[in-house]
Amino acid sequence: MPTDTDRPQQSSVQISPGTVLIGTYEISDHINTGGMGEVYRGFNIHNKEIVAIKVVLPALAHDEKILSLFQKESTVLRKIANDAIVRYEVFTIDPGIARPCLVMEFVDGPSLRDYMNNGPMDEEQVLLLLRRLAWGLDIAHRAGVVHRDLSPDNVILCEGVVEEAKIIDFGIAKETTPGGATLIGGQFAGKPGYVAPEQLGLYDGTVTGQADVYSLGLLAAAAALGRPIYMGDSPATAVRSRLSVPDLTGVPPRLNAILARMLEPDPAHRPDGMAGVIAMIDEVLEPGARSLPPVTQPPYTMPPRAQSLPPEDATQLMGVPPAASAPPSQKTMPPKKKGGAGKILMTLIVLAAAGGGGAWYAGLIPEAGTDAVAAVLSNTPPIAEQRAWAADNLAAYQGDCRWLQADGEGAGGALQVNGFARQGGAFDGFGQGFNDAQGLAPDLSIATVSDAQCGALDFLAGLGLSGATLADAPAITPDQPAITPGAPLAGSIATGAGSTVALLLVDPLGRLQNVTSELSGDRFTLPERRMRLPADAPVGPMLILALQTPAPLATVSLIPENAILPANQVSEFWKFLAGDLGTAGAGVSVSMAAVPVQN
Repeated sequence: MPTDTDRPQQSSVQISPGTVLIGTYEISDHINTGGMGEVYRGFNIHNKEIVAIKVVLPALAHDEKILSLFQKESTVLRKIANDAIVRYEVFTIDPGIARPCLVMEFVDGPSLRDYMNNGPMDEEQVLLLLRRLAWGLDIAHRAGVVHRDLSPDNVILCEGVVEEAKIIDFGIAKETTPGGATLIGGQFAGKPGYVAPEQLGLYDGTVTGQADVYSLGLLAAAAALGRPIYMGDSPATAVRSRLSVPDLTGVPPRLNAILARMLEPDPAHRPDGMAGVIAMIDEVLEPGARSLPPVTQPPYTMPPRAQSLPPEDATQLMGVPPAASAPPSQKTMPPKKKGGAGKILMTLIVLAAAGGGGAWYAGLIPEAGTDAVAAVLSNTPPIAEQRAWAADNLAAYQGDCRWLQADGEGAGGALQVNGFARQGGAFDGFGQGFNDAQGLAPDLSIATVSDAQCGALDFLAGLGLSGATLADAPAITPDQPAITPGAPLAGSIATGAGSTVALLLVDPLGRLQNVTSELSGDRFTLPERRMRLPADAPVGPMLILALQTPAPLATVSLIPENAILPANQVSEFWKFLAGDLGTAGAGVSVSMAAVPVQN
């Protein structure tokens, strides 16, 4: 466990203890600062649960690539529910600090790297560690996710117990479902000492779950020897060292035989995925000697390696164990009424400066297709069933500056639900009730609005639309995850056949614009003039409101195309618009999206 003097110097941009993010998570103290961000210990002010909070550095908060990296990380982690992988809670951009944040489970324990400072682990310990990590990675691979950055830094031993090891840092993980796209692409990804040959461009450069098999082999060898195996310190020596099985002298016999297979240079000659690794370990471990997690059946099979893609570039992340004085999390998972992916919570991911290359970035590559995802999500309730539950319960969370809407199928087969409120904890009851009823957490995102924008939320709640209408509203999909003041904003909206759509924009000052004229088909592009804000504007997102009706709304047309309705007149507009909608008849539906503004 490192002391305060062992940690990197604290950054001058640290967030002060006592700061509350999205009205829910209070900062307790700083853990570490890295090349891209800072990590803090905090707690949920509503239930006192200890959490870790990763926050992008202010200098990078406007970088769309960094923001996309955080969003991809949260998307990847929503898919994985396994005790060997640290749990993820929420991704948001806090309006008070205007910086992206990931809230995650706080894990109290040393990293495997620090644990190895005490010397080599005995053979049985390494076998148990190897099996547990392979178990977690097998679930990740079945969900279509390849870690690609395994190392002793990225394994935390909860309270120092090998059997409670957890994998962290999926920041450069690759989602392998179709349609994945790289954030930057074209460069190397992973820690040089632990990457597989294919991550260096060998064997056609296609990175699949077999790369994790190789990296896990090097990690286990390091644990057994008490030191990493030398795998080169330059591009040329790194490639040469991966042309044959590394020297395993000193690794105990049973483990040696397993690692020799895992460290075959050709991915096709390694064990068949993590299920194959687990099968080899189970052959040498004493039956029933320890409680071992089950392996999902049938065994995972890697897809044909028919596509040649270059290794991607990535951000090197390092796990930093928390201080010994911190109490462990006491959260108890609720009972599940149905099988499924389970409640997907938080993962502790700690940033540090990348060695030998500065900050690296990450993205997504296509690989396994939807069958791998279906295997792990086979017990997920049908989306129609999730929608029906939401339709019956959304209305309870409308009003008093709150708005909650269902927007289709989200990550991991869970219903995507978007919330808008002044505080981040406004919809805790909905998430808990959904989890209890459906056996998995909703894909819930929360946008924290300014006080001046509450009128828009209360207007929507006052319409009294049915739950079914709320669950089937058209989805708005902005192109950008965030914008800077004055920048243009574009996106798309799914509309029903034979209907008309009015598009309204509500800025953090509460001012309203009719931007329907910027809608062309299913696309909208809001120019720079629409997005201008004064320097002293309150912190809050741009709210985009879509009203789908059988015929055009007369009230909306009263706002000229280039006019900005002042905040002190907007409340009257909402009253007239509500009356207009009341006479529109059947077929009325509404939807909202929030795009954070980064100052």
